[in-house]
Amino acid sequence: MLLRKKPILSSDESGLKQSLSNYFLEELKKRPIKEIVDVQVQEEATEEEINNVASLAEMCLRLRGEERPTMKEVEMTLQLLRSKRSKSYHAQSSARTRAEAGVQSQLNYEIDPISANSQRCYSLELEFLSSASLPR
Repeated sequence: MLLRKKPILSSDESGLKQSLSNYFLEELKKRPIKEIVDVQVQEEATEEEINNVASLAEMCLRLRGEERPTMKEVEMTLQLLRSKRSKSYHAQSSARTRAEAGVQSQLNYEIDPISANSQRCYSLELEFLSSASLPR
């Protein structure tokens, strides 16, 4: 997922096949994760998200089964990452909406102070209603 490569890789010089999991673990020892992940992943995810997923992947690839996380632990970790991303997205979206509403409100006030007050009230109601649907 992070590397966006096929599960089995061909080695450059020797032609030997190597598993993606071995390649990932070896590359993590040599280089920082930022240099390993695919460009598209870097564009779409934050550095913290990439580090967290890489760390989880590294734990899942441990040779000894008792050292690997359970599927429940993996699921819970991924859900936590997903909820953080969702909260971050909603916070950015809400801030952008508030900023746009503030500009619109200022424009309305300059044109007609009475409708500006009602516009602000309506915006707050909409914001309250939209935030009520977010998970707590």
